[in-house]
Amino acid sequence: TTLAGLLTLAVNFLAGFAGLGKVADQVRAVIARIRAPIDKALDKVVRWIVTLGRRVVVGAKAGVKRLLQWWRKRRAVGRGDERHSLQFDGDERSARLMVHSAPLTPIVFVSQFSTVKGTDVQRAEVAAAQSEIEKLTAGIVAAQSVALPDEAKVSALDAALTVQFNRLGSALDAILSKAAGEGSEDDPLPIDYPKRRVALYPTIYVGPRSAEPIAQRILKGLPASNAKSALLVQEPFKSHPALGTTATFAAWDGQVRRYTPTGGPSQALPDGNKVGLSPQFASIAPGVKLRYEDKGSTGGGGKINQRFFPFGYRALDDGMDGDHVMERQIGGPDDIANLWPLQKSENRSSGATVKSIEVRYQRKPENVHVARTRRGSAIYLLIRSVRG
Repeated sequence: TTLAGLLTLAVNFLAGFAGLGKVADQVRAVIARIRAPIDKALDKVVRWIVTLGRRVVVGAKAGVKRLLQWWRKRRAVGRGDERHSLQFDGDERSARLMVHSAPLTPIVFVSQFSTVKGTDVQRAEVAAAQSEIEKLTAGIVAAQSVALPDEAKVSALDAALTVQFNRLGSALDAILSKAAGEGSEDDPLPIDYPKRRVALYPTIYVGPRSAEPIAQRILKGLPASNAKSALLVQEPFKSHPALGTTATFAAWDGQVRRYTPTGGPSQALPDGNKVGLSPQFASIAPGVKLRYEDKGSTGGGGKINQRFFPFGYRALDDGMDGDHVMERQIGGPDDIANLWPLQKSENRSSGATVKSIEVRYQRKPENVHVARTRRGSAIYLLIRSVRG
């Protein structure tokens, strides 16, 4: 093939001088003078290639085991950032089956992932494959110390080794495809959740309908009896007496209603709208499992503020924000059943804090957002403690 390429190049080279007159004639004269020694050199090259080819064929038949080089086998296992190499370390007389990049034997490597569902079965399969492949390896190593085996025997050994080698690699793949257990639903990562228990979220007080803001501290402090009279001497009624003569104020029954986040999603406001957390969002506490999946911005909590707005509730005036109790990053929906007012300083820091929660993933401490990125899919968390 190489000679053919050189001849093609030479033909193209000579063709390039066509029609150049005396210059072409001079070039042809030079080539004619050097052609004979070049032909002799090419003859020598051809004879050398033929001789070498005969030696290669003879060597292949006599020492096929040297060409197989079983100890150089290598197989990639895992996926995404969790990539490793199943291979032998050493040569044919000292080869030891290992998993790289961390140089561990396959059984030691697999033993680190002990909590994935089905891992015990998988580890047993890997152990069986390891035992078989070690026997095959020992047999091949033993064969190196005796007379060279014939081609059929070495081929059979190589084929058997390849089957077991690939079987072990597939078993490791099956385990690593579950992200080595860490961060899976069956093996969530423990975290210290930066938000408080739902029971510690504030109670919201609702009185009469009002176009003007009524501070929560005022509604909270009203007496159970004669609440109407007590409210008329408070802001904004004190500054705007006409507010106490409206039809909506007259229709108020004088009760100050209390709404709690744990009271359930069916707590009815005087206008018929409902507030309150669904049980799955009200249960944020140690022992609860969460699914973290980065959703960017957490979104606003204006929906819950609007539910209380007709009754004089003004979140900012009271130093509060609407808060996603279960943060958006960990699967919480942007829904009334997952929203409740919270002190704004606490709420505005919690979204970023959730992304920076520290976990230990693949034996390395890092924030949960980085761990989720390395894992390549959603990561599960187990609340170990909560704020306060």
